[in-house]
Amino acid sequence: MPEQIQFDKRDILRGSLEYFHQYNPGTALWRGIEATCFAEIDLVPPVLDVGCGDGAFGALTMYLSRKEAGSKDSKIDMGIDVHSEKFINTWAYKYFLRADAIELPFPNGYFNTVISNCVLEHIQDVISALTEINRVLKDGGRFYITVPSVYFNQYFLITSLLSKIGMNAVANRIVKMRNKKLSHHHTLTIGEWQAILTKGSFELVSHKYIISKIMQRIVFLIFDIYNIGIGRFTIGNVMRKLDLVCFSYFNKRLLSLFFHRILGGSFQKELNCSLNEGAGIFISARKALYSK
Repeated sequence: MPEQIQFDKRDILRGSLEYFHQYNPGTALWRGIEATCFAEIDLVPPVLDVGCGDGAFGALTMYLSRKEAGSKDSKIDMGIDVHSEKFINTWAYKYFLRADAIELPFPNGYFNTVISNCVLEHIQDVISALTEINRVLKDGGRFYITVPSVYFNQYFLITSLLSKIGMNAVANRIVKMRNKKLSHHHTLTIGEWQAILTKGSFELVSHKYIISKIMQRIVFLIFDIYNIGIGRFTIGNVMRKLDLVCFSYFNKRLLSLFFHRILGGSFQKELNCSLNEGAGIFISARKALYSK
């Protein structure tokens, strides 16, 4: 099982690059920004993480927000995901279960806090998932999520250029293809997300935009470069194998160090800015009292 990665908490990007080295630097950029949102809030236990994946995001978040590895407050109480084979970062969780958000195996009102990072957009029947999450929360329990906004669709460089020259139909087709590849069912305005939360018996407490236009374009430029190739012979796979070789010989992820050097300034600037719009939204919601 992977050990807790040690890094200076002020250097969030370095930690994110380490935790997400098996993906690509674009993922590390995006997840690092999201992790700072969750790390800044008080997660009142017991805490449920819906759609925890391999646990890397929870591990990064808990390292940033908690004191010592293994201490009472350094673990998320429960992580669930439909893909149990992916779960590896066990130190950050007390328990893990393979489960679906639409049918959670917990009693009513069990958790004080539920978190879910970049998950709801992948669930087609999102109202059923919210209703089930609401069921396992205590009255007044908090629900913290990140989701893509409608700006996610508008920020892609190619679609922006096509729209400016009047090729809206082609731009929309490209957006649909991109969202299909990402398994996105929902990229909505904050008003639309609020309406969905209300249907799930939640009250919107606050929200803030994350991921600027520039940052999204950097992230997806990296994604697209990593995907260049045929089959298993892609730039991304070559880079990951090179990273593994470097780690085996030098005990350092040299590619992480390289990307940290070239992306660190942009990442820090992103953390320090306040956005009026963004590709993602961090939402704080509360279970409505006496909700059914």
